[in-house]
This record gives sequence, C-alpha cells and structure tokens, in this order.
Amino acid sequence: MADRKNERNVKGTVGTITVGLVGEKETPVIFVQVHTDEGEKGVELYLSQGALPYTVMKCQAMGLPPERSLTWLDVNPNGLAGNPVSLFIYEEEYNGKWREKCDISTFKREVKKMAPEKLSAFDNLFVNAAKQADLGF
Repeated sequence: MADRKNERNVKGTVGTITVGLVGEKETPVIFVQVHTDEGEKGVELYLSQGALPYTVMKCQAMGLPPERSLTWLDVNPNGLAGNPVSLFIYEEEYNGKWREKCDISTFKREVKKMAPEKLSAFDNLFVNAAKQADLGF
C-alpha cells in the first residue's frame, strides 16, 4: 500500500456527475464533482466487478435511490446536485510523487439504544471518571 498523509474528513455537496472512461486504459468510472469549503474536488468511482459493491454504497451515500441506474446518472448529470456528502481526503505517494486523492465516505455503524438501567450504570461511571479527571462536571 502506498504511503498516505494529511488524512481528513470534509463535508461537501454533490455537483455534476459524469459516467465515462478515464486514462489511457479507458477505465470505466463515475466521476463526481464535489463542492467543499476547500474548493472543488473530484472523485472517481470505479466500475470494475470488484469495485462495484463499494461504488454502489458510495452512490447511495450521495443519495442515489436503489432503483436508479448508471444510465439515469448519465442522462441526469445534475440529478444528485446539492445532496450532502462526506469526503475522505488524503495525499498518497505513487512513484515518488504526492497527490491528493478523494473518496466518498460511507462509514455507518448501527448503534442500539441502551436499556435505562444499563445507561444509568454507565452514567455513574462516566460522571465519576469525569470528576477524577477534573473536567468540570
């Protein structure tokens, strides 16, 4: 794996989406323009068989309904424009050169509610730990 630095999460909104081919090898991608406080960013979502499950998750994270297709994205390049999106941005070294890379963040974790008695027990532990740490509680 290549070295990475300056990793960060950035909020943005979806801009124009283009379905097409990139590079000399004409790699099939969905190219997403994202507007952020750091400026315009571009994300390439790959359409290879191995990448497709991740690309689908990222498209859904941008607000693409499950019944929509690549053809819909292709004919509606602004169909998701304005939708909020989280980016994971980092710099990566490749062949001795550093370049910025962006990806759509899809991290979600199911969090279940705690039973009131369990919450109360942890609340007591939390408050006691905070008092010991002198955090002002």
